[in-house]
Amino acid sequence: ETPTAGSRAVGSWKAREDAFAVARLREAGANVIGSTNCDEFGMGSTGETCQRGFTRHPLDATRAPGGSSSGSAAAVASGVVPLALGSDTGGSTRLPASYCGVVGFKPTYGRVSRWGLVPYCSSLDCPGFLTRTVSDAAVLLDATQGRDALDPVTLPRDARVAALARAVEYEARAAAHAESRKGKKSSFEDVTAPRGFLRSRPGFPLAGWRVGIPREYFVAELSGETERAWTSIADVCQEMGAAVVPVSLPNTRAALAAYYVIASAEASSNLARYDGVRYGGAAEARRHEEAEDSEASEDCPFREASASFRGAAFGAEVRKRVIVGAFVSGSAENARYVEKAQKTRRAVSDDFADVFRKVDIVLAPTAPATAPPLHDDETFAKNDEFAKTRDYSSRASASVAAYAADAMTVPASLAGLPCLSLPVGLGVATGLPVGVQVIAARGNDADALGFAARLEARVEALGDEGGGFGSESLADGRSAVGWGERHRSCC
Repeated sequence: ETPTAGSRAVGSWKAREDAFAVARLREAGANVIGSTNCDEFGMGSTGETCQRGFTRHPLDATRAPGGSSSGSAAAVASGVVPLALGSDTGGSTRLPASYCGVVGFKPTYGRVSRWGLVPYCSSLDCPGFLTRTVSDAAVLLDATQGRDALDPVTLPRDARVAALARAVEYEARAAAHAESRKGKKSSFEDVTAPRGFLRSRPGFPLAGWRVGIPREYFVAELSGETERAWTSIADVCQEMGAAVVPVSLPNTRAALAAYYVIASAEASSNLARYDGVRYGGAAEARRHEEAEDSEASEDCPFREASASFRGAAFGAEVRKRVIVGAFVSGSAENARYVEKAQKTRRAVSDDFADVFRKVDIVLAPTAPATAPPLHDDETFAKNDEFAKTRDYSSRASASVAAYAADAMTVPASLAGLPCLSLPVGLGVATGLPVGVQVIAARGNDADALGFAARLEARVEALGDEGGGFGSESLADGRSAVGWGERHRSCC
């Protein structure tokens, strides 16, 4: 049995009631069929840090599906479910969505209640959605948004999101009615369609939109196929009537380091509750009792025993972040690390605020590259690299690469912005899905979803014309971007 939150420290413990988002979905008529795998406590970018088993990419079993919401992305991409919940702290919904070729949406921080999430970094944790289409993400957001007395940071319902969801439902009903009538005279036109609220004009669905391309996202780690897809999508936006302009987010380079300081500091505090008393499986409980008998001191037996329990039950990645968090949070180091990280976080947020005075949307890659290969060492897959191998250099390189994968998603998380990863095609070199990120200003979830929905429609049309099939499309002179059912099944 996969442990809750992917950790032996939690074991088979299950919540006594539904999370807020799950309860809202049940009320809306959704059937909840189970829970999925994830990186331990959401700490991971590949899906490999879950204890007792990792997740494989649904299209290529030798590749990682991304993390931390690896199981949710894999379930949607493989067709097991049409939609799934995830969590997004620094990109944990968007990154696996990009790798697996599905839509991943992170709402504005506070738009959906965190009640029911296993806390990792409370000031960044955000429920997210993984779906096949942008329309499904809009409907999910409308069903789950709103105030929650159990989460003080939640925001009021957004009427524009509700209007967008009604428009989606109207279009679905109209399409179903037209199909059922099969050319006969229809009375569906008598039903009043929801009034549109997004700028456009006939033939140019993105007319009036200003799209920013951040210079700082052209990093050395950005692969050629990802850059090609990104710039091609920018060209598509321009063809649809949008004004595409370069913008600058100067503090982007420092965002990743600030994120890992803040996240580790909050994780160290949040995970202190796992003391071996209330959580953990039978095996961990026995190890805890043995440690208590053999190592507990007379001065503070509980502290010694709980520390021993955490050391035995937490995986290597979680132990690493907890240790870092405890260090940077210490009274002697707090000003040197945490305070500077918080100042950087504010600077990143101010950068976005300045940019959104000039543009409506920021368009960026979701990840520097496509899905990375799984590590072929079983001990590394169990995340015990330092305990069971001497090849430190390769393990360190893999760890650094995993952290770098968050470079594109972390800035928007630090600023609490709504952002969506949209699949736009298969990479020229790897033939794996490539995602592009649509970022809107804080509170403008409807803009992110509405813009992405129109862009999605055009990308689907390009896919029907043969675009987005990597080197095959380029050889035939077709578009470098495009996405459809054939793309999902051809990897």
